[in-house]
Amino acid sequence: TVSVLYWKVPSIVPMGGLLPRAEGAATAVFLSTAVGAAAWSYLGKAISPVQAVACVTAWVWLQRLCASGFATWTVLPLWHSGPSLAGKVFVVTGANTGIGYWTAAQLHRQGATVVITTRKEAVGRATVTSLRNVSGGTAPIHALRLELGDPESVKAFPAAYEALRLGAPITCLINNAGAFGYPAVENTDGSVVTVESRFDGVELTMGCNALGPWLLSEKCRRLLDPKHGRVVFLGSAAHRIVKTRAALEEVLAAATDKQALQSGEVPSLGKQFELYGVSKYVNIVNARVFWKRHQIPAASVHPGVVLTDFARNMPAIFGVLMKNPVAMALLSLLGKTSYEGALTTVRCATAPSIANGHYYADQREHNGFLSPAARDVANDAPIVEWVRNQLAPHLPTA
Repeated sequence: TVSVLYWKVPSIVPMGGLLPRAEGAATAVFLSTAVGAAAWSYLGKAISPVQAVACVTAWVWLQRLCASGFATWTVLPLWHSGPSLAGKVFVVTGANTGIGYWTAAQLHRQGATVVITTRKEAVGRATVTSLRNVSGGTAPIHALRLELGDPESVKAFPAAYEALRLGAPITCLINNAGAFGYPAVENTDGSVVTVESRFDGVELTMGCNALGPWLLSEKCRRLLDPKHGRVVFLGSAAHRIVKTRAALEEVLAAATDKQALQSGEVPSLGKQFELYGVSKYVNIVNARVFWKRHQIPAASVHPGVVLTDFARNMPAIFGVLMKNPVAMALLSLLGKTSYEGALTTVRCATAPSIANGHYYADQREHNGFLSPAARDVANDAPIVEWVRNQLAPHLPTA
């Protein structure tokens, strides 16, 4: 009964700091009971108290790790009510799908002028049409081409934005776009894999997810509203994969191992996750550094475990799982929809004020959810130094 009540009454009330959402406790109890019932039915005997406690503990831990809030069970409405954003301009990178798409849709529905970025112009045009139909908003929407893994594309973006002549500064730059895995490309000798970004000597994930947003934010700084402008960076709970400063420095070094990159050898799946986690760690640090350096409001967000096509370049086993209805049903117990995942970003982009440099999850400040390593600002130093070295040709004051 308590579980059902929690499903029907959405809440983001913290439970003693243990759970991102109070529903997590009710969900844990419900699922543990369900497992017990299944065990009774299948084995012909009741689940033991120890097993029940272990099940609850495991589910609470998973809820804590994912910060997903089991949002698909909280009956959130499709459209979140919010203040009018008429006259304000929001830039959302990677908005043709997933979290970025629904971030742009929600902002546009609230009256904002939205500028989205995509890697291909045709995709951008199609996305603009789709967003207009879905959001029901009437404000302008524009699409600009941007390849975050290419520094020349990033540096060209401010001029492309100014060419739109919107007559208003950027209210919020939302660094949403990201990558995981390596897209196959066709060469004369057949299909190969791209593992290096166009940031010279930098692995693709780190180039797209870390260096691209850092460079873009610096280049767009002068375009931000001088009074109300801010920047939001998409972080992730995946940053927790790095436990120590030594491990962080090891991954940073691997991301610029020119010999490995030139060999074209694809990193192991474990290394790919490490690179992705550190790329999101960099975004968390960037929010802190951007605020301290420029006194411009900035925050990083963890959208939750969101079921999108983000993993399209992951190894084939993940593609199989994403197409398996049973696997997707199980994943849906943990994950948010793309719209639900976008709400924390929207909150940070539109709230009257934010905790500058802080980390958000489930639509609230959640610095306590950072890993111990990420909470220790002394560990920012190797990241800042690494970024400065990589961006030196493009941003002398990185």
